[in-house]
Amino acid sequence: MLRCALTSSVTFFRRLYFPHNLSPVMARRRKASRPLSTTNPNPRGFVNLENDLYREASNLSAATGANIAVICRRPSGEVRLWGYPSAQDVINRYHRNFRRQISEDSPPVPAVAQAAEARARHYADIRRREEELNGSLPSAAEQIVREHEWMIESLSREIEGVRKLIAEVIAKSGESQSLVEGSNAERGV
Repeated sequence: MLRCALTSSVTFFRRLYFPHNLSPVMARRRKASRPLSTTNPNPRGFVNLENDLYREASNLSAATGANIAVICRRPSGEVRLWGYPSAQDVINRYHRNFRRQISEDSPPVPAVAQAAEARARHYADIRRREEELNGSLPSAAEQIVREHEWMIESLSREIEGVRKLIAEVIAKSGESQSLVEGSNAERGV
């Protein structure tokens, strides 16, 4: 009788404080924790492993009231995130506490400062090299403009050559016109 009362009060407590756990899973008997095997390489095995991990984390959270965040990276590269009350809240609280602990407990470490400066110099060098390359290499638009300018210049030279040729023809025809007019005048036409 005591066991039934205890079980029902635990179930009531879980439903009261952990409403996300209301599911048919509540009716199953608790399996003993076992080590999770990571030797199965197929994706379906990984999904089963992931489900077991989420189940264990959920049971731990429900039993102890702990806030939990689980981050899984699948073989395909996809990252899955689960947590109670929410994974982002747990992660933010962890980072906040970690920063506070570092700033209060330990003085700045010279090696960390040197590493940060070296990293900043490295990225500044990379940015400088990118800017140099961007300035020295013509962009596609600049290259197209140069090609069009060259075509326009060559066409302008061709047009000038044609104009000179037309002027020469007109000059020769003017001479021949004056010769024709002169011969017509001699004939009396």
